[in-house]
Amino acid sequence: MGKGMIKKLFTAKIAVAAILAALGVAGYQSDELEWVRDGVSLVEKAGASGLDSLLPEKTGFRREGGQNGAEAVSEAPSGGNGRAESAWKSLFDDGKSRSDGGRNDKRQVPSKRSYTGRVTSVADGDTLRVTDSDGQKHKIRLAYIDAPEIQQAYGEAARDSLRDMADGKTVAVTVFERDRYRREVAKVEVDGKDLNLAQLRRGAAWHYTSYAAKKQDGSDYAGYAAAMKKAHAGRVGLWKKTDPQEPWNFRKQQREQQENSGKKNRDSGMEWLRLW
Repeated sequence: MGKGMIKKLFTAKIAVAAILAALGVAGYQSDELEWVRDGVSLVEKAGASGLDSLLPEKTGFRREGGQNGAEAVSEAPSGGNGRAESAWKSLFDDGKSRSDGGRNDKRQVPSKRSYTGRVTSVADGDTLRVTDSDGQKHKIRLAYIDAPEIQQAYGEAARDSLRDMADGKTVAVTVFERDRYRREVAKVEVDGKDLNLAQLRRGAAWHYTSYAAKKQDGSDYAGYAAAMKKAHAGRVGLWKKTDPQEPWNFRKQQREQQENSGKKNRDSGMEWLRLW
């Protein structure tokens, strides 16, 4: 690899690292930044001979003067590397779908709606991973409930509650849709026992009524609401605390803190530039 190519590759990686840092300060989640990392991987795979071929002008795209001096992008016959052209288009098509957090298809129902598998890990009180009977891996968000975040009071206890019921077990999964992070939103059962409902009964989660009211089956909604009400009345689990913070408010608070921190960093940066 020539020195010029090494310099280009190094510069590209530095630029992407800076973009990731800026987006992180702005409050984007790790799952929402995967498309940027894919871009880095694509550049690395291109190597010395393919790096230039990934640029738009090498893949047959050109800018043309348009009406009133405006520019339009048109596709010309490609005389370059067809594989690189395909990779370039793939990167930006994929980036478009990922950069908005999957909002264009965030409610798209997965092709495989029901399956059985084994729980391989439990991340928190409403998120787990399952490997199905075909060996396919799934990240699942339990539908219609919202457990405390790990950093919150009772967050670890909520995770341990789900882990106790599910970890290593064979489960039946009914998928309703995908969320913005491409997790499957689903009901998970062990031997016919609804784990989503069980978490409410154990006082390990809230019934996510703002969402469930629009989506959940009526009889299931009533059962989930009653389970949370009973746990609350009996001061079970997280309800032992007089006024536990809802996880959606906790997440909002965290985002606001990140935004304020990012604003302070930007203000400091501008002040530093003014000194020069």
